[in-house]
Amino acid sequence: DDQQQAIGEFEPQFQRCWLHEFGAKLGLSEVRDSDAGLIQGFLDLLARAKADFSLSFRTLCDAADGKLTALQAVLGDVRGYGDWLQLWQRRLQAEADGAGARMRQVNPWILPRNHQVEAVLNAAVAEGDFEPFERFHTSLADPFSERADAESYAQAPPTGMPRYQTFCGT
Repeated sequence: DDQQQAIGEFEPQFQRCWLHEFGAKLGLSEVRDSDAGLIQGFLDLLARAKADFSLSFRTLCDAADGKLTALQAVLGDVRGYGDWLQLWQRRLQAEADGAGARMRQVNPWILPRNHQVEAVLNAAVAEGDFEPFERFHTSLADPFSERADAESYAQAPPTGMPRYQTFCGT
């Protein structure tokens, strides 16, 4: 009985957390249940565009500040983009100013992408050169701040790079 109750409580709790976390990524400080459709709409756009998840959310930070160029480059040709953008912009009008700044606190600019991790590890192991590792490590200490010296770490994997398959504990 207690186990069934715990299982039954999981779904609503998960939905509340999902709504809060993704709402913050879209710049919403006062998340409403009705925002679930807006969030899912963006996730659907990303799927249709086969867009990089993290970089796409980061482009929204500039879009919240009225700079749409990067977001347009990622999603502009995707069916439903214009309609979704209007809904999101209208929703942001109900929020306090500073959505872009709030979003930059929850959407990282730098991620430890597999190809970058492999490159710094190879330099350290194969060549005994720890400088790339130190630079990468320093950049990851503050993944939300944009810095010119770390711009290469903010890029998506090169086109055509094979996908990595990783496992928990590796």
